[in-house]
Amino acid sequence: AKLLKTETELHYFDSIFGFRGSQITDFAVEMFGETIGISVTRAIFLGRRKKISPFDHAIQLLEKKLLGVIKSTSNVINITWKRQLLHVFVDTDQTRILLNDAYSQISDVLKSNTIVLITVCKGAENLLFNCSKKRRISSTSSLSSTSSSSPSHTFVSTLPTILCT
Repeated sequence: AKLLKTETELHYFDSIFGFRGSQITDFAVEMFGETIGISVTRAIFLGRRKKISPFDHAIQLLEKKLLGVIKSTSNVINITWKRQLLHVFVDTDQTRILLNDAYSQISDVLKSNTIVLITVCKGAENLLFNCSKKRRISSTSSLSSTSSSSPSHTFVSTLPTILCT
């Protein structure tokens, strides 16, 4: 894949008027001769922070993210793509299964132009968890432990689950 534009290089219709109401895409790449928008999110602790079931929380998360993908696709003005990829990082295989089951309940309209890729990450706490409000995780953050007294962790992912219509 070839990086075409990062989040800060993508411009949206509403930003012309000085406000930022549009959903945004994290970056755009060229793959196999096609331009694709990429959005990335984490799905951890489903149902634990809200007073709804984990399954309903998974549906709510997917619907919100897929609607955001549709909005950003229709509002981006300096590049065009036909499809987006929503890459969801999860902490357990149980969460992956939950999202897979929830995806089957989502409207085809919301799934129309998006491929959903779910990756289970083990040993990548810096990728999944933002443990400190003072320290933001950036794309240059190390995937190893920051404490010299603790062992470093290796990023491991299972085979990703790909969902698309």
